[in-house]
Amino acid sequence: MRILSLVALAGVLSAGLSTAALAGTQSTLLSSGNFENRCDRNGGLLELIDEGAVCHAAGVSVACSFESIRADCRWDGRRLLVVDRLLGLPDAEALAGNGNGGPVKKKGGGGFQNPNLPLKSK
Repeated sequence: MRILSLVALAGVLSAGLSTAALAGTQSTLLSSGNFENRCDRNGGLLELIDEGAVCHAAGVSVACSFESIRADCRWDGRRLLVVDRLLGLPDAEALAGNGNGGPVKKKGGGGFQNPNLPLKSK
């Protein structure tokens, strides 16, 4: 019985740690007015706080602080579709900058560069 309760406790602790590790952040160009409109369009409930605003929508709460048209946002859990709808998608440089070998934005324009692609265009 004691071993079973220790195993159950370990399972609960590891689940809590994995949930904490899933917190997300994003800085983006977004005004407070646009954030409020997007929250409303996605069926969210907007809560104003001292640092900015929190949108509670589709089971996730996204909290943002605003400075002019710049927003620093955070949420707990996985990045869900509603987070993308509220904040927009992160840019390619942000995705490639985390060391996952993703596509890198070209310096001179659109498209992407990935040196491991087997195709060559001339």
